[in-house]
Amino acid sequence: MTGDRGSAAIEFGLAFPLLVMLLAGIADLGRALWLHHALAKSAETAGRYLARAADPTNAASQAAAAQLAGGATFTLAAVGDATWVTTTATAVFQPVAALPFASGFTLQVSHVERCLGQ
Repeated sequence: MTGDRGSAAIEFGLAFPLLVMLLAGIADLGRALWLHHALAKSAETAGRYLARAADPTNAASQAAAAQLAGGATFTLAAVGDATWVTTTATAVFQPVAALPFASGFTLQVSHVERCLGQ
């Protein structure tokens, strides 16, 4: 029985760093999903604002929509008799966990909406 003393502490010491890395990875995955959702909502909000503006080609309307989306970019396209606005929001995700296989990456979300203001 005396040979087993301290084995639990050694096993915990070996397993603990792996558990911490797993939890940090899960937390970063949650943050990345949250950022993606926030980008999608901001692109949708800016696109909806610009689609309902009286003149979506107006620089003031585009500046107000960009402020709603935190610096999104816009593309206006005429298809037939309708004008469509495409809003693209981009952000760089940097993980908190200093894992050897985790590095920053870019998230990009687009939203397309038909212009109704014209």
